[in-house]
Amino acid sequence: MPQIGKVLISFGIVMFFIGCILVFFSDKLKWFGNMPLDFSYEGDSTLFFAPIRSMIFISLILSIIAIIIFRFFLCSTQTNFIPTISRIGLRKYV
Repeated sequence: MPQIGKVLISFGIVMFFIGCILVFFSDKLKWFGNMPLDFSYEGDSTLFFAPIRSMIFISLILSIIAIIIFRFFLCSTQTNFIPTISRIGLRKYV
């Protein structure tokens, strides 16, 4: 539990750098949100935007980054990250 502070600080630093990238390079990222499968509907008083392809793209990139971090930097086996029934104390309920 003492590691939660480090995780929150690391997450904040990563979010800060992502925000800086988005602010400084927003003119280079005009294609993002205008990909195929990004639906937009504009009516008289309604605006609906569903960036399906952009969400799939972000999910794919973040999944690849997470796999790289977990596989090479944190641990060689993933069993340390997956809580088992005996570790979380639910054995008596199963």
